[in-house]
Amino acid sequence: MTQPTLPPHAGNGNRKTQIGPPFYCFECNAPASRIVCYTTFLPPRTIPKPVDAWGAHIWYLYLPADCQAAGHRGCVARLGDAITPLVLYDDHGRIKTRTEALKCEEQAIRRVREALAAIATMHGPNPQADPATAIVYKLVAGVLPPQAAIAGIHRLAQVEMPSVVNVLQESVLALQKVAP
Repeated sequence: MTQPTLPPHAGNGNRKTQIGPPFYCFECNAPASRIVCYTTFLPPRTIPKPVDAWGAHIWYLYLPADCQAAGHRGCVARLGDAITPLVLYDDHGRIKTRTEALKCEEQAIRRVREALAAIATMHGPNPQADPATAIVYKLVAGVLPPQAAIAGIHRLAQVEMPSVVNVLQESVLALQKVAP
């Protein structure tokens, strides 16, 4: 078997990231066969957990059998095309009480947020990203305070919404001309 080419890892201390697809195992660089979102694993009528709200950013790499046998983890946080390893739970099987379960969920959410902040800080939005995406990346990275993000979104709404209103008004006028 040939040695896989190294993926384009970026690093910030202990945090590694990849831009893809394709994506690779963070431990041995074996190629992942696919990546699947956490929310696809939630069966209908599942009792919601607090971490489920972050499900769009929790993904799983399908790693080769050798990786799985070696204990390599495929859980990652994803923001745009960037991923970073994510350990949601240290030892989920040891939880005995509801209080321990809630602490575990809080820890998982904190880990997702930290991972997303690291990605946003290291990579930022795509240069062609729309202004709203840029605001969200800066907010997640901790570069933009929440009030400034809200103000930026309001400014965008004032700029973008009038054009939508004008199009709607023109459409209504055109329909009035056609109607008998």
